[in-house]
Amino acid sequence: TQLARAHLAAYWFHHDHTPTRLALAQDAIDAAARLRPNDGDVHLARARLHYWGSRDYAAALAELELARRALPNEPEIVYFTSLVERRRGDWEKSLRHNEEAAKLDPRNVNILDNLVTTRIALRQYAEAAQLLDEIIVWRPNDFNAQLTRAWVDVFFDADVRRLQSAVSSDFGEGADSNRLATARLHLALLRRDYAGAKVALSACRDQELQPELSDLAYVTPRQWYEGVIARATGDDDAAQVAFQAAREWASVTSTRRPHDGRAMMVLAEIEARLGRTADAIRAGERAAELLPVAKDALDGPIILRRLAGVYAQVGDKRRALETLEQAARTPNGVHHGSLKLDEVWDPLRGDARFDTIVASLAPKRRAP
Repeated sequence: TQLARAHLAAYWFHHDHTPTRLALAQDAIDAAARLRPNDGDVHLARARLHYWGSRDYAAALAELELARRALPNEPEIVYFTSLVERRRGDWEKSLRHNEEAAKLDPRNVNILDNLVTTRIALRQYAEAAQLLDEIIVWRPNDFNAQLTRAWVDVFFDADVRRLQSAVSSDFGEGADSNRLATARLHLALLRRDYAGAKVALSACRDQELQPELSDLAYVTPRQWYEGVIARATGDDDAAQVAFQAAREWASVTSTRRPHDGRAMMVLAEIEARLGRTADAIRAGERAAELLPVAKDALDGPIILRRLAGVYAQVGDKRRALETLEQAARTPNGVHHGSLKLDEVWDPLRGDARFDTIVASLAPKRRAP
């Protein structure tokens, strides 16, 4: 079943998202089932095939139930159940099973990371912060945990102080240099420190850069950030050149992955910055069709929020606000601090309807 898992991971994470790869996973599972037809690991592998292979959440949960009967105290089965439930929007069930898995395997970083992700998606910032503080006690050199803890403060109420501390402390200096540079880049952009953003970007080794936390799959080329910085500092010619280069990269990626809504959304955002309004809206709405909330309750809301950003950038305030209102009502849609800080929402600032959305997400209790 480990071979099947490797094939399915290659398929799900788009390293090789092809029918051939999926067939190899099926063959590996069939071979294991011939030897051990009622084995719990075989049922777990089938569950992963249904989830990662076809997003058939009901079939995945049925196999997970059979797996749990065979291996009643196996944390991986309980954990994977929580992941499937989260994708289908059963947030409370997902949270309950994730917590159960954490009790069965309290030092499993993947289980704890996903529990934090769920808490943040549900805007349970205090609970996410408490869990991260506990993780940091026994993993004091875990830069990712420190960084995630800092982003909880940003999402909660636009407080960047912990993020500033994380990326400028001696601890931060000991982190992976590219991860640290990327974090410094995002902090500088939130603070509208474009000179600092330029310095941070120059320190990034990779051509392709990831956003933070839940948006990790929305990879953009470094030219995207070059364009954002150039536009913000008034160099429109340089911005156009950078965004055009980014568009060429995104066009190739979305063509190679035509059913990936995340790749299509990145293209839409670049089209919007280039002023290609019709193309931006077409690509953004196609992304939302490929990955709606009903199909994916974890990634769908991110697509929704980013679609609102596309509408905002092309000047369609009505649709931007309608879509943003929906994202604000949806788990993993949008956070209060992000609305206050992110430059993508600048076209909506001063609009009473936007102010109402921001206020609806304002903290109802003290900082975590």
